[in-house]
Amino acid sequence: MEAPHRLLASLVATLLLFAACTSVANPELDERAILGVLVPWGDLDAERQLAQEVHDREQQLVADCMKGLGMRFTPVGYEAVAFGPGIGVDRTEFITRYGFGISTNDETFAAFERHTRDAEDPNQEHQRSLSQQHRTLYSETLSVCDRRVREALPRLPKPFQQAVDGLKNRVTADIRVITAEQEWEACVRGTASSVLPDFSTLDDVLAWLLHEYQLVKERPAQLAALQDLEREIATAHLECEPPVLAAMREVAAEYEPSFVHDHADVFQEQLEFLVAG
Repeated sequence: MEAPHRLLASLVATLLLFAACTSVANPELDERAILGVLVPWGDLDAERQLAQEVHDREQQLVADCMKGLGMRFTPVGYEAVAFGPGIGVDRTEFITRYGFGISTNDETFAAFERHTRDAEDPNQEHQRSLSQQHRTLYSETLSVCDRRVREALPRLPKPFQQAVDGLKNRVTADIRVITAEQEWEACVRGTASSVLPDFSTLDDVLAWLLHEYQLVKERPAQLAALQDLEREIATAHLECEPPVLAAMREVAAEYEPSFVHDHADVFQEQLEFLVAG
């Protein structure tokens, strides 16, 4: 089951992926924390916190770059760029409103826009005070700094990413996880009041919802029905997922120490970026 607890809006998902390839100035950050962002059994609250800290670190680097180029820049708060479970809305409320955020994509994006529009960007007032010429120069300089910061971030090499996929496959192939997923499927079907499509994992459900959304997104009545079904499935999933996560974490605990040891150089690069910050 791929990422059974990550019900994030698209931008938040992007930030979490960004978090996966950087390090942050947090003394509690270690190899297991970085790995937790990359696997489906990671803790959602920890991921959200890591994403926020990475955002804050990136913003500070941008501010340092702008200062070095003679420009004023105040780091932008995470709430001004992100929306999702634990960020502007709690998980239960997010699921109640938007399900997984697939067929409800337009509603989710509108909520993201409302949330971030209400959050203050401390640089907007400064930019408005500039002449058109200086405003253009400011934007160009900010683009330069954004690019410099992203180019400086350590990346996850492809072999490491493939190794992570292998770790996930080993965990999900374990009979304890397979059994837990079978119980999860029965739980979701038993909790939902609607007739559900065929599925055995959450991946199956998400793929089906995406396919159906593409078919009905221009048909309001059918789209509304699919959105209601998505919310119902997501709500059932929220209730039924804990045993699956527990099984995954139990199995993963047997593999993660050797994985961290075998890929110590990759993790060390992330942590060295932290120290440099």
